[in-house]
Amino acid sequence: MKKILTSLVGVMSVVAVANAEPYVGLNLIYDNIQLDKSFGETISIISETAGIGTYETKDLFSNNYFGASIDAGYQFNDYIGAEAYFQYNFESKTDVSISGHEFLPDGKIWDSKSNFMSGGLDIMGYLPLNSCHSFSLIGTIGGGYYYFKNKTDIPLLTLILGDLYQFDTHEHHFGLRMGAGFQYNFNESMSVRALGRYVMWKHDDSYTTTDTFMDDFTPVNGMWEGSIGIQYKF
Repeated sequence: MKKILTSLVGVMSVVAVANAEPYVGLNLIYDNIQLDKSFGETISIISETAGIGTYETKDLFSNNYFGASIDAGYQFNDYIGAEAYFQYNFESKTDVSISGHEFLPDGKIWDSKSNFMSGGLDIMGYLPLNSCHSFSLIGTIGGGYYYFKNKTDIPLLTLILGDLYQFDTHEHHFGLRMGAGFQYNFNESMSVRALGRYVMWKHDDSYTTTDTFMDDFTPVNGMWEGSIGIQYKF
């Protein structure tokens, strides 16, 4: 993924900057993360042993996140541009509860909190659809660095093991970002755009945890993203 970012910088360096229009933007974001299924299968084995039930990974970790991003870039001409971005997604919580279990008074067997942030660089391609170039289709490809944090309490394992059981996990990946959408220019300065993206990660040794129980688990596989925002050109 680092090679991809290097290539993107190279593309920027050879694009003529005549008539370039710098801009900044603010976007609202929804992300749907694809989660690895293996951990849910592991927890199901443990919970079956405890006589509690079975669960899928999507029951244990949130895969829906809302966030915001800022971007700054250049639109070199009517057809190509480049931008840098920073994105922060707010904390998302997931808990699993059961009723009628005498050893778990509040019924909670799993309590998880997650969030992530990202920064990177994208190449933007524009296809104007009318003569005044007010409406354009967009295609984009780029690379980003993603950092995920999770804190989880597991009363279920506290019950089984007899000790307070919780862990913190961290993941960081370089991801390839690809997407498409549209942009509408209200005037020479203001525009609105909507984009859909898919992000792919190359898994490596970037996963760390405070507990050996989680050593072989990397929950994040990929992500769909939708955004809508405004841009201001100088």
